[in-house]
Amino acid sequence: MATGESPARCAAREIQEEAGIDVPIERLHLLGLISECSYEGDGHWLLFYYRVIGPVCVRERRIDEGTLEWFERDRLPSLPVPETDHKIIWPLVREHESVRQGVPHGFFAVHIDCRDGRLRWSVDQSQPPGEGG
Repeated sequence: MATGESPARCAAREIQEEAGIDVPIERLHLLGLISECSYEGDGHWLLFYYRVIGPVCVRERRIDEGTLEWFERDRLPSLPVPETDHKIIWPLVREHESVRQGVPHGFFAVHIDCRDGRLRWSVDQSQPPGEGG
């Protein structure tokens, strides 16, 4: 972006571009920060994982990156996604996501090191639902 944008504004824009729906920033909850060192051998990533507060209706559709599809949670292990998602990110999301009285709770920050084809990670911050705030 020529002028830059906040992570929340980026999330709202990406949701609009890829899912075709407008989600106000007030309905986004930052659930996790994920840094990946040497992802796929040469890239470094910093991901902001947001959860949309409240219901949305998103239809399957073709997008520039492929097809936006929905799967039951029990099918996730069989999907062709990065090993980091299966082994690290999704378990952390399941452990930390919770909504009480319509308000999301939980947060994690994790660093994943993919160098040398080995996965090593450390959870730098963890506040599962029910602990604190």
